[in-house]
Amino acid sequence: MSTRPVVTLYIAISLDGYIAGPKGQLEWLAQVETPGEDYGYSAFVAGVDGLIMGRNTYEEVLTLGAWPYEGKPTYVLTSTDSLQHGPVSPFTGSAAELLQGLEGQHRQLWLVGGGQTLKGFLDAGLVDEVILSLIPVTLGEGIPLFLPTGRQQQWQLAGIKTFDSGLVQLHYHKQD
Repeated sequence: MSTRPVVTLYIAISLDGYIAGPKGQLEWLAQVETPGEDYGYSAFVAGVDGLIMGRNTYEEVLTLGAWPYEGKPTYVLTSTDSLQHGPVSPFTGSAAELLQGLEGQHRQLWLVGGGQTLKGFLDAGLVDEVILSLIPVTLGEGIPLFLPTGRQQQWQLAGIKTFDSGLVQLHYHKQD
């Protein structure tokens, strides 16, 4: 029997619920940069064996230089089969179709992307855990993480970590 991989949302968010400024700005994340502290990012990335990424996030990652997820299969949700470049696989179907096709191939997938990508997975009840790094800033406006889904879901707190920078990391598991 094949098993569905665990899908984890791991993302930074402002106190007022934004993942980026109105034009995608991310400079506000720098306020918590501390030498030698990665807030568990390296350990998290080492533990995932694939990524699911929204098209806009994929395009943004391409502007950062070398592909940062070398050796990890990446599936980009897109409305077309063509992507600029990069070691990725485009996918044009639903979240449920993607995960069904990946059964038995992965243990844990990182859901990387914005509200639209997350919405598709939340709508289908396919997010298993959420790790939010809450940055102590309010942006006032921007790109929200959570879009309306029309679906209520219950989450169980799995852990809280606080850091000297003011960042608070919240870890939740989906309740069945």
